[in-house]
Amino acid sequence: MTFRLCLRNNICRLPKDTGPCKGGHARYYYDPNTAKCRLFMYGGCLGNGNRFTTKVECEEACGAMSEVYDTGAPPAKVNEASGVQVQKAPQVPVEVFEEMRRITVMYSERYREFNLHRNENVIMKAILQEK
Repeated sequence: MTFRLCLRNNICRLPKDTGPCKGGHARYYYDPNTAKCRLFMYGGCLGNGNRFTTKVECEEACGAMSEVYDTGAPPAKVNEASGVQVQKAPQVPVEVFEEMRRITVMYSERYREFNLHRNENVIMKAILQEK
């Protein structure tokens, strides 16, 4: 069995993460098992860094970094209908996960504050225009 790895960028090895919010934002993530950038629906908050606005951006960040290695390990599961081998993404080191979580929380809070202030400004403009 072969297994594709992102060598230079740990972000590319993170699993797809839609985040807890319910927005519907089309984004791309890098799938190291297939060495391809795939479309998914991002919820709009949290998640992880394996999230790109465009396929080109995803491919530039991760696509050229994959190489094929024979792990010698059997696949975790074989989909019998398609014969496709399915394997879980590699475990992310705790340090990488914690750093990505810290960054995600920081930017999520800034995004929330930005939207709050933007909404306040829109409301104030509407009130002033009514007068």
